[in-house]
Amino acid sequence: MTELELRFISKTEPYRNCLKWTGCKLSSGYGRIMYAGKVRLAHRVSMFIYRNFDLDSTLCICHACDNKWCVNPDHLFAGSHADNRQDGIRKGLINPSNPGMRNGRAVISAEDADEILRLRSCGWTVKQIKNYYGISQQPIYAVLSGKHWSKNAPK
Repeated sequence: MTELELRFISKTEPYRNCLKWTGCKLSSGYGRIMYAGKVRLAHRVSMFIYRNFDLDSTLCICHACDNKWCVNPDHLFAGSHADNRQDGIRKGLINPSNPGMRNGRAVISAEDADEILRLRSCGWTVKQIKNYYGISQQPIYAVLSGKHWSKNAPK
C-alpha cells in the first residue's frame, strides 16, 4: 500500500453501503485531501487510487449514492459535466427550470456557479475551470466577480 492509500484509508469509515469520508471537508460537504502539493477532492482521489483515474482529467466524478461524503469507488463513476447535471436532474436533485437558465444566453446554472466558486476556493485556476466546463473565461469571471449569479457569490 502506498503512503497516499494508507493516509486515505485512515480518513474513512464504513457507513451503510458507503465509505464515509471522515477527514477535512469543504463547506459544500465534499471531502478534501492534500496530494502532490494540491488540495484534492477526496472522491476524485478515491478514483485515482482504486480505478487509476487521472486527477487532472476534466471529467466529473459522480456519486451513484448521492452522498457527497462517500468515497466508495463502487459508488463513483466518471462522466462529463453534462452527465453529472443530467444525473442530478433525473434524481430530482437539480431543478432544470432554474430562473437563471430562463435566460436564453445562459451557459451555466446556479449549481454551476456554486461549483465554480467551490473549485476556485480549492485552488483551481480560471483556465482549469474553463476547460472543465468547456466554456469561455467570461462567464467564470462574471461569477467570481459577482456580476452574474451574485446570489451565489461569497458575502
